[in-house]
This record gives sequence, C-alpha cells and structure tokens, in this order.
Amino acid sequence: MTDWPRDVLEALDGWRIGAIVENVPFVVYGAYENGLPLRYPPGQKNPTGDDQSDDTADDSSADRSADEPPGEEPAAPDVVDFPEAREFGAGVWDGIALEWKGMPEMGVITSQTCDLNEEGEPLQPWFQMSPLHKLPVSCTGKTLPGFMYRIETPVGETGEWAIDLRVEVPVEKTVLVGRPFRSAFRTEADEIRFADALGRRRDRAALATSITSTVGHTLRERRRKKDSFKKVLRNEVFKVMLNVEEGTRSDPTSVRVHVIYDTPVQTENGAEAEKASKLKKETTAAEKSAGDEASKADAGKPDDTPQPSKRLAKAFDDWWSEAYPLCAANGINLLPNGYHHQCHTDLSRYDTWIHLDLG
Repeated sequence: MTDWPRDVLEALDGWRIGAIVENVPFVVYGAYENGLPLRYPPGQKNPTGDDQSDDTADDSSADRSADEPPGEEPAAPDVVDFPEAREFGAGVWDGIALEWKGMPEMGVITSQTCDLNEEGEPLQPWFQMSPLHKLPVSCTGKTLPGFMYRIETPVGETGEWAIDLRVEVPVEKTVLVGRPFRSAFRTEADEIRFADALGRRRDRAALATSITSTVGHTLRERRRKKDSFKKVLRNEVFKVMLNVEEGTRSDPTSVRVHVIYDTPVQTENGAEAEKASKLKKETTAAEKSAGDEASKADAGKPDDTPQPSKRLAKAFDDWWSEAYPLCAANGINLLPNGYHHQCHTDLSRYDTWIHLDLG
C-alpha cells in the first residue's frame, strides 16, 4: 500500500459538504464527439456570449415540470482528447472526455463530510462536485427546475445563486491542497438541509407522470402565480407530502396530499382552547398513577392539538378544488387534503409519504 502524501491528509482537515471549489473544470465521459445538449439555467449566457434571458426564460419554462430543464438553446461542449479512454474501449466503442464551454468557475462539494475526512486509513481518493451558478436577475423570486438548488448569497458574492445537481464530477482530493476553505452555506443547519435534499434526490422512487403532471404541476403553478399561496408555504408549512392510497407509485388510482404545518393554535373560541389546555396541565399525581382510570379521564378532555390557520386551509382547499377535475381526467381520485401539526404527526405513516418539493 502506498501512503497518501501528508500534505493531502492535512489539507482535508476541516473541509465539509457544501464547500466551494474554484477553477476546476467540469469534464464528463461520453461516447459521441459532439456530446448531448446541456441547457443552461434561465437567463444564463450561452458559450457565444449571447444572453438568453429575461424575455423568453420565464415564459418558456412556465409550463415545464420541476425536473425538466428550461428552454434556452443548448450549449455545445468542447471535446478533450482522452486517449486512455479510447484504449480502454477499443473494439467496442471509443470514449472521449467532454468539457462544456461556459460552465461556472465555481463548484460545490456534494460528498458527505465523513467521506472527505475519512477516519483511519483513507480509501476514497475523490470527492463529488456540482456547478455553482450565479442566476440572472430574471430568476429573482422565480421557481427553478428541481435540479437547481437555490442557496443564500455566499459570503463575498452578490445576487442569487443555485447549485446545478444535474452534474456531479469526481475530483481528486489533491486539488484541495493549498486552497482556503469557503462554504456555500452560512450555517450548519443549511449544510444539513442541503445533505437532506441530496438524499431525497437519490432515494426518491419514480412517480407516475399522471401524478407529476397533475398534483405536482398544479401545486408548483399555484406557488408561482399566487403570492398568498407562496406566503403560506413560506410562513406556515413545514412540508407538503403525498401518499398513494390505492394503486402503486407507478400506477396510482387514489392519492392524498398531506400538509404538515407549524402554525400556533387557531380556534373559534380562544378562551375555550386555553381552558382545555389548562385542564390537561392540571392533571394530578394521583391521576398519573391511576393507570386505566387516568387514561379514561384524559380521553374525555378536549384535544388541544394546534389547528391549521383558516388562511392555510383555504389556500390548500382552493388548490384541491382546482386539481381534482384534472386528476380525475387522468384516472386519479384526489382525496381531500390531510392536515397535520408537525408536533402531532403519526411518524409511522409520515415515513411512508412522499415529499413534494415545490421549489
């Protein structure tokens, strides 16, 4: 076994998922000399320098699914000779390395921190990295495709930024030697959310087109077009989930959307809710030790589970009324929405639901 150079091992200390790496080319392995077209984010300049933004970017992408790239002209990749690949593929097919023109000069590490800083003998010479794009002004406040992960403006930069998760390239850890650490995220919580998003992107099961083109599309469109719906999502919703009640994910016949909210108690009679809460808190020590008798007494008390605000319920009920006929036309029975407070949710059921990323 050949030991890793000490300067490489020392350089890895402190590097984490979400770190920015500058001036590393994005090269992929392919078989066709021209490569497949790569569509850039809305408003991104193409390799010739022509601005493909503003007037066309939003309109062309408005009706696309969150996993479908925007409609700008594709960029042609540079072709980089890769003789080792050609030798490897001799007699079957020839391989080449493709480096796209116009790709950003910065990337973000998507490998887990524990894979960067390995404990014990290092066994992983590479890390994964995705491009970090500065978005054009035309994208401000707009819903991006699902593969574009929007982040807060990195320290030292201006404007809006997003990580392009379509592309992940392996980079040898030696490139980190002598580079200062710089994170794309401001807090550890932001790093964890990014890691969670990467996990969901990999572990999500395929959903039928009938679901993405009805439930998913109408929810994203409502978020994009209605400020009141967007405000509810931002201020009161923890997660929006989907459950296939009948059929399978690839062939569903009956589905329900579940809204996990985190609003305070909202009732018609605030005094009654306060009284119910007080009754529950005043349970005596004798009642606590009384076993079944205490359970019976407690069962008769009012439920003080926080209810969704009228604003939230109306926003999603209005969406349901719009989406129901579209789902029915596609052979799907859209059941009434389920509403659950984040602190009062059945975790065994929650674990089987599908997270809907609305951008």
